Amino acid sequence: DDRENALKYLRLAGDKSARLFALIAARTHYRDALAVNDKRGALDPQRATATIDLTLRLAAVSNYEPTADLPEMLRNAVSAARQLEDEAKIASTSYWLGRTQFLLGDLPDAAENFEYCVRIAERTNDDNLLAMASTTIGRVCVFTAEYDKGIDYLTRGIAMHRERGNLVEVAYSTSFLGILWGVVGDFDKALTFAHDSIEFAREAQNISHEAMALKQLGGIQTRMGEIADGLANSRRAIELAEEVGDSYTVGNARLVEGWALHLDGDSDGIEIMREGVARIEGTAARLSLTVSYGVLAECCATGGMLEQASAYAEQSLSAMGRYGDRFGDSYALRAKAIVAAHQRDADFESACAYLHRAIELSQDRGELSFVALSELRLAEVLTLARRSAEAKTAAGRAHDLFESMGLPFWSHQSAKLLAE
Repeated sequence: DDRENALKYLRLAGDKSARLFALIAARTHYRDALAVNDKRGALDPQRATATIDLTLRLAAVSNYEPTADLPEMLRNAVSAARQLEDEAKIASTSYWLGRTQFLLGDLPDAAENFEYCVRIAERTNDDNLLAMASTTIGRVCVFTAEYDKGIDYLTRGIAMHRERGNLVEVAYSTSFLGILWGVVGDFDKALTFAHDSIEFAREAQNISHEAMALKQLGGIQTRMGEIADGLANSRRAIELAEEVGDSYTVGNARLVEGWALHLDGDSDGIEIMREGVARIEGTAARLSLTVSYGVLAECCATGGMLEQASAYAEQSLSAMGRYGDRFGDSYALRAKAIVAAHQRDADFESACAYLHRAIELSQDRGELSFVALSELRLAEVLTLARRSAEAKTAAGRAHDLFESMGLPFWSHQSAKLLAE
């Protein structure tokens, strides 16, 4: 009886903390409840059901703060669901296992679990599970650089969630749809979806998703060169994320803040970016490390910090190889090119090779905005190498792309090279 009462009150305490977005407290209560549940003896149906219920609650409040032990806890929950022969519970635990693996950077296993959920959903006509699995597959596609597939899955999944009134999932997934459209070069759609994501999060009264959506919007605006807006939204994201104890979003937003400052010529920008990356590294989440290290590497390179740029570029490419996260590897290649071109014994051949590789990869994936940036860096390197005709050709390609995407900040950079 004492254990049953303890279990009941710890669950209720966790639920109350979750509703108030006191996520650290909620995670503590659910873990304490699981510890009590583990002392109840053999894994009978009652204990198995409690294991599943509590683990799913813990996963839900660990969305941006997964711990290294959470996948194993979710595997135990999947095993408990299989013991109960309950397909709905098998599906829900498999879904959250995939979602946790996604955040921890285990993209192949995450995708496998989501595809499994899609098969269950289609066989059982479970529209809610189909919607959840569809949007999560779409989010995985951001990082595996399968942008068309990601847009398709997210668009269909978001529509299903809207029909069911699941604003929390709509808010979260819509922000990723904004990222995808920005990468492929349609910034009008990118901004529209980013703003929509914030409104959906506010309507759902979900502070965590609002913080992440503001960070995503700030990141899109910074990539566009809309510095003031990028700064304002990244800083608001930091405030909200700090309020709910979300270190991962704080780190990402701090990275965007520093990036915007660096583009604006503020010497403090790179140090702020470093603080952001350190904050991300302090969590168990490994998602987005390729682009985080890559952006920092390119900023260090353009800031003349060549040794640091080289180190961060290697970390970016290492993260890509380790986690299968290909989103943003072009930043690392551009950084390596800048380092090669500006080192004491300038190696323009290697610099151009890195940039041609970045352009080739981005063209194959449809990363129009990344192609434009790499063409701009190629023009800069060719100018240093005094290959003026080739430099103007590359600058012209970059200028045309920036103009087509409506990015005056970057168009101005390429126009200056054309005028030299």
